[in-house]
Amino acid sequence: IQVFLAEKQFEGCDGLVIYLLDSNARTAELTFHQGISDVSATLFSRISLALGPLLHQIAASTAPMTIDLADLPHSLRSQINSVPEGPSRTMVLVPLKVRSNVIGAMSLSYHEARTLPQSSLDLLQVMASHFAAALESQRLLQSLRAVLSDTQRRLHDLEAINRLEQRIFGVPFGNPESVSTAACEELCTSLGARSVLLFLHDEASGTLRCRAAAG
Repeated sequence: IQVFLAEKQFEGCDGLVIYLLDSNARTAELTFHQGISDVSATLFSRISLALGPLLHQIAASTAPMTIDLADLPHSLRSQINSVPEGPSRTMVLVPLKVRSNVIGAMSLSYHEARTLPQSSLDLLQVMASHFAAALESQRLLQSLRAVLSDTQRRLHDLEAINRLEQRIFGVPFGNPESVSTAACEELCTSLGARSVLLFLHDEASGTLRCRAAAG
């Protein structure tokens, strides 16, 4: 994206934003912006696709489209143009596609009426495809990291259980107090707790009594 904007914003565009759709394609989240204020970025950080036909086009588009904002309903046009940097006249929506799936959209805005040639639209789609592939790779990497983190946590839990079993089975049979104490000590170490107390129900008194402790 930074290379894309290194010289001058594409075809003299005044603002560029990238939205990614959620897994259910019900909302779009702003993930990158250039040429718009932080106020605008906050205002449109997450948008619902149920707000109007323009936002439905983000999810349904399969090729770049040029939209004259003057043709939009007044309420929607007012919402889009109620930003500190001033009103826009033209918006170009470019779908971000991974294979046949649309995962988001790149939007270029112009203060003046503009009609981009087909060659520019084709170039935008090629660049958007590269953006989409990079973004999808990042998503997959984050998912992989989450799976690895969960796997490591589960392995840690299994190792803790294994140590606990070894500690308990190492206690002479028929000595429940030693077994309870060993279990508390191992849990205290595995969980990093300051102390562990084991309470068991006492049938004679009908209350819980502390049978072992560690820490």
